[in-house]
Amino acid sequence: MCPTFCNLHLILFVDNTNIFLSDSCFSNLIATANWELESLSKWFLVNRLSINLTKSNFIVFCTPEMKYAAAIANIKINQYLLEQVQFAKFLDVNTDEHLSWHKHIQVTSSKISKTNGILNKLHRFLPTFIFFSCITH
Repeated sequence: MCPTFCNLHLILFVDNTNIFLSDSCFSNLIATANWELESLSKWFLVNRLSINLTKSNFIVFCTPEMKYAAAIANIKINQYLLEQVQFAKFLDVNTDEHLSWHKHIQVTSSKISKTNGILNKLHRFLPTFIFFSCITH
């Protein structure tokens, strides 16, 4: 049975778990995160599950005008200090700490540019009907 964490909102997708917390007081947010992650870590241990700590990180969502003490943003799991990141990928959408689309647009345009370059080089070697069927699909 999965534990009930009153302050957490969990989103599970395949082998990824995303944990969301909110609080109007930043120091309370950090304390709650550490407390809840300790409880979650114990639940994982009891149920013989593991957390890949090297892939684990956290992001603090806030407005661009909001300033917080990044020095006190120490979130740990089993005494392992998690890395704070400025952007994260969630369900294939890149989002930054201010919930803007800048990072997603940058990554997507880079992928489109690479694909466009590959197609530009391939069009000389492929028959026209194959090239156009690749583009339309």
